[in-house]
Amino acid sequence: MGNFRDLSLESGYDSDTDDIVNEFYLPVLSNSKSYDRITGFFRSSSFAISSKGLAQLISNNGTMRIVCSPILGTDDVEILSKYSDNSHEFNEHVSMCLDKFMTDDFFDDEYTEALGWMLSKGFLEIRLVIMRDADGNLLTAEEIDKSGIFHSKIGIFTDLEDNIISFSGSVNETFSGWVSNVEDFDVFCSWKDGGLAHITRHQEKFNKYWKLGEHYRSSTVTLPEAIKQAWIKKVPSDRSQLRLLKKTKKSFLRDYQKEAIKGWKENAYRGIFNMATGTGKTITALYAAKDLITNSKEKIVLIVAVPFQHLIKDPWLSSLREHLLPNPNEDVIIEAFGDSKKWYAIGTTCAADYHVDVIKSIAFITTYDTLFTEKFVSLVDKFKGKKLLIADEVHNAGADIYRTGLRDGYDYRLGLSATPGRYLDDEGTSYLYNYFDKDVFTFSLRKAIKTINPDTGQTYLTPYNYHPIFVSLMPDELEKYAEFSKKISIAMPNAENPTPRELEYYHRLLVERSRITKNAAQKLEKFISLIPEFKQADIFNHCLVYCSDGRDSEDHTLKTIQRVVRELNANGISNNRFTSGENIQARSTILNDFANGAVSTLVAIKCLDEGVDVPATRNAIIMASTGNPREYIQRRGRILRRAEGKESAELYDFVIIPSSKTPTKDEKQIFQSEYKRFREFSDLSSNKDENNVIIDKIIREYDIGDILNDSIE
Repeated sequence: MGNFRDLSLESGYDSDTDDIVNEFYLPVLSNSKSYDRITGFFRSSSFAISSKGLAQLISNNGTMRIVCSPILGTDDVEILSKYSDNSHEFNEHVSMCLDKFMTDDFFDDEYTEALGWMLSKGFLEIRLVIMRDADGNLLTAEEIDKSGIFHSKIGIFTDLEDNIISFSGSVNETFSGWVSNVEDFDVFCSWKDGGLAHITRHQEKFNKYWKLGEHYRSSTVTLPEAIKQAWIKKVPSDRSQLRLLKKTKKSFLRDYQKEAIKGWKENAYRGIFNMATGTGKTITALYAAKDLITNSKEKIVLIVAVPFQHLIKDPWLSSLREHLLPNPNEDVIIEAFGDSKKWYAIGTTCAADYHVDVIKSIAFITTYDTLFTEKFVSLVDKFKGKKLLIADEVHNAGADIYRTGLRDGYDYRLGLSATPGRYLDDEGTSYLYNYFDKDVFTFSLRKAIKTINPDTGQTYLTPYNYHPIFVSLMPDELEKYAEFSKKISIAMPNAENPTPRELEYYHRLLVERSRITKNAAQKLEKFISLIPEFKQADIFNHCLVYCSDGRDSEDHTLKTIQRVVRELNANGISNNRFTSGENIQARSTILNDFANGAVSTLVAIKCLDEGVDVPATRNAIIMASTGNPREYIQRRGRILRRAEGKESAELYDFVIIPSSKTPTKDEKQIFQSEYKRFREFSDLSSNKDENNVIIDKIIREYDIGDILNDSIE
């Protein structure tokens, strides 16, 4: 069970635009120790849609108190009216009114069973509110509904830390209330400004109706004992026998992964899985391949392409062996990268064995650098039959140099990426989608952070807090930036018919200018000054520090990394570099040391952006960022994977703001670019409200709101 403060919650939800069950109800209920609810009408079927949350609440030993109005007809009201002055007889006839609903169908679902078990163990208590009009006459359900007397519904959740969330609005505790109807409600949190006042009012209202006896225009009674006992008799005494818990036990493939595979199959085994980092793209792809290979009447040659060599062994080689090709004697996996002499010879031998069924299955794991080479193509062609290409981090495959690797001869095609579109490369993006066809499944980061995993009762990805660290360019850096801006303006290519040389020169100028902001001197100095504070707050525990990448001058990159490492060492913080300078074996050792805590901080560059699985990471400090959304989205993704004991993550990001209250045109342009990244990081963070206050103050102080419309769009 987590902490409400780690959840990413909105101030209100509308079913027209929000998935109110998965984004609000399930995450909150799954992390609750208690749930108090006033609702108009109560049916056990309301919990059909929240089965996963209810199962987790049961596992939490959580409690529920429900105040609701029973569904009374005209005949029920007439009977009850006769006994208004006799509480014993009145309660007996309430029981008789409810008894007609207690049919075999009522008891024949897992949700009613779970609620009955909670009743039997004292985890659930239900009280009934009998509504009256102004003259004291009892009302039927239809009259209550028409009058709107009981239309204001509230719910109050409490977690183990005594954080409280309440909501109020039109939503009923029914299946249609949470799913089918158009509903909206406001959400209040005890730790946010103004939230506690609303929560206190809701608690007072709940307590008023919860109190037994007569109230103005209502009376409250307990759930009749006969109804309670009839309910309890129908349920198992052992919690482990509850059908609801059995149903929500861990299944290997999650529902959304099955949906992804289904979408790929229905699109003739072609398409892209557009899935957020940490949501299981690799496993989903392997089981998609397994489905195809199992159901195919002929052999399928599998080709997996990755952007970096270190991704070949982990995750792909180990995952292929575990989930798809377990028998080394019959299932051959060839690692094809680097010097072709070894893998080409092995592959040639395997081709002969493959055709006489000595080898049952064949798979190649290669890099994009090798995929398009003549040697690799000729080797794959030795294996007759249909071929399946799985392109990991598929956005890389759209680069001009790699496109020839996407061959027409690959019958089945599956691309994987959290960010399939190519930055500033519409042609490359178009080429990818022409080849793979379309996104057959999308699982966004927003959904992954807000949706509960039924296996764990937590969201699929770890909620995070975002901490912008504001710095400015120095005068000499601003001067250089302005010089490049002038050159860029002059060098802007002819829009109708630019030459390759013009484009290359223009792009080089853009890159050179971006390095000025990426490597701003204040970033390093500010980082060094924050080391003692970060150490005190334990930020360097399982932390990634991102420096400039290899596309900057080697001299600058080396100096930055060396300075960061030297300062960390001087402050007694165990660390290691993770760069292209380390070989595959060294990288594996470094990652293992990092995972088990032998090394607390990794100082990294670009090679940690894609595909490297480091779920132990709890904190990231981004000192250098390009304008490429894919890069900074992937860097955030490194800290969001779930790990044991990891309830939340922290993201620190150096953001450049103007150096004076009268910013230059270039400074405004820089901030416009920085603001896009700020918004991307802040909007899904748990502390976005706090960040909005901070950034709004900066925008007002520097009078730069006019240039942000394009960024927001």
